[in-house]
Amino acid sequence: QKVHIFEVIFLLDNIDNIKVSLIIPVYNVEKYIDRCLKCAVNQTFKDMEIIVINDGSTDKSINIINKYLKKYNNITLINQQNQGLSSARNTGIKNAHGKYIMFADSDDYFSKRFVETLYTGIIRLTFILSILSNKNITSNICTF
Repeated sequence: QKVHIFEVIFLLDNIDNIKVSLIIPVYNVEKYIDRCLKCAVNQTFKDMEIIVINDGSTDKSINIINKYLKKYNNITLINQQNQGLSSARNTGIKNAHGKYIMFADSDDYFSKRFVETLYTGIIRLTFILSILSNKNITSNICTF
């Protein structure tokens, strides 16, 4: 029988106001995670949490994540043994406080209005289901 070990670091100020949980699984992506986290923390939508699942990375990904963890109070870091992408996402879901859950891969980058646009569309019932592909998110890319 497998034993799952999770280390959860919560820094959230007020979980009652969280409307969206953005879940980012991470495994050995030191080349990409900084850009993804820059996009995540610079969202115009502020009633959100960012849940980063470190799925047993052995590179410098955790060092980059820790820099953001120290600077931003809406990030939760969960460290777990490597169990794969699906397990990392499920861990994020189990620890999410938002009414809505969004996923970003650790090599994704996106517009600073990404979360706001999807949330507003869902609330207005414009989108019944929001599905994105690379073709839909190439404009207004997060740049620094």
